[in-house]
Amino acid sequence: MNGVNKMRSFAFEFWFAWVMHAIKRESGENPELFPQL
Repeated sequence: MNGVNKMRSFAFEFWFAWVMHAIKRESGENPELFPQL
């Protein structure tokens, strides 16, 4: 189960980073700091 929790944590962090990137891109704040993956 520890491996599953680790995967969930990684997936959530990846999703959160993508959401923050989308918000900053929409607001036009430093898009170069978040290159497309």
